[in-house]
Amino acid sequence: MAQMFQRAVERGAVAGRWSTLAQLEDIAGTAPKPVEDKYLPPSAVQGSLFD
Repeated sequence: MAQMFQRAVERGAVAGRWSTLAQLEDIAGTAPKPVEDKYLPPSAVQGSLFD
């Protein structure tokens, strides 16, 4: 997966799509949206994983 990302970044830079990290972030977007509570496991399950 990391190699695929590296190739995409390199090819985009060569093609002139971006030349700075700020431009890359603008194209790629920002951080993903938070996971909705309805998709999270109950807190007891989450806690048991890290006790």
